[in-house]
Amino acid sequence: TRGFQITEPYFDEGGSGITVLTLSAPALDRNGDLIGVAGVDLSLRHLQQIVEQIRLRGSETRARGRLNAEYAYLVNSHGRIITHPTRAHMPRKDFAGAEVRALEDGKFVANEAEGSARIEMNGEWRRVYWAVGSLTGWKVVLNVREATVIAPITLLTKRLAGSGVVAVLFMVLVVAVIAHKVTRPLGQLTGAVAAVEAGRFQAATLDALARHPDELGGLARGFQRMAREIRQRETMLADWNANLERTVEQRTAELARTVKLTAVEMAEAADYVRSLLPAPE
Repeated sequence: TRGFQITEPYFDEGGSGITVLTLSAPALDRNGDLIGVAGVDLSLRHLQQIVEQIRLRGSETRARGRLNAEYAYLVNSHGRIITHPTRAHMPRKDFAGAEVRALEDGKFVANEAEGSARIEMNGEWRRVYWAVGSLTGWKVVLNVREATVIAPITLLTKRLAGSGVVAVLFMVLVVAVIAHKVTRPLGQLTGAVAAVEAGRFQAATLDALARHPDELGGLARGFQRMAREIRQRETMLADWNANLERTVEQRTAELARTVKLTAVEMAEAADYVRSLLPAPE
């Protein structure tokens, strides 16, 4: 093929005495003619160590001898295990590797070239992802705890919830401050109305509020003008009433004097008339 080749794992009988796979590439001259082959044997255990480095970002590590948060393994094109955390599934002398279908998660991997699945294993839910490598045709399988996969979503949810709580508290604080700033002036205006009704309003009590540049300040200033106008009108009415009373008293006194003078004049007229009449016989 004049291309890079990777063999299936095999037991190196009479050589290293371990399970290896061979990686080889052709050596060509300037004319493109084959000179030879350059190759290297890679132990299956070393390949297993490489596969063990496959991890989701920020996930937990795998404890030696048992499956923990996540693990990865390889499956060849014939559906047999190449590497796996459980070494009994891996190829060795006189054993070509376990069938992937025999694994709990392997039934999903065996049916599709690539995909994902959700499965319950040992009392916890896990996610399985797999895809085919373009160079070897082997499937790379990653088995991860579902909690690890959704951890970013959970963290984001908590952060959003925390942000929501902070936002609500901030809104409550803002509303409380605004309510305080609004209700206090309204309370002052309500008290001013009561003072006007009781006749004891002092415009100076709203001076601080009237200095505000907002609508409440304008309302206070308008209320002060209204109160001053009411006070002026009350003063004018009081003056008018006082003048009216004095006028009535003066007119009453003048009328009394006139009546008294008239009575005197009538008495004098009567005496004069009687003086003109003859004396009775």
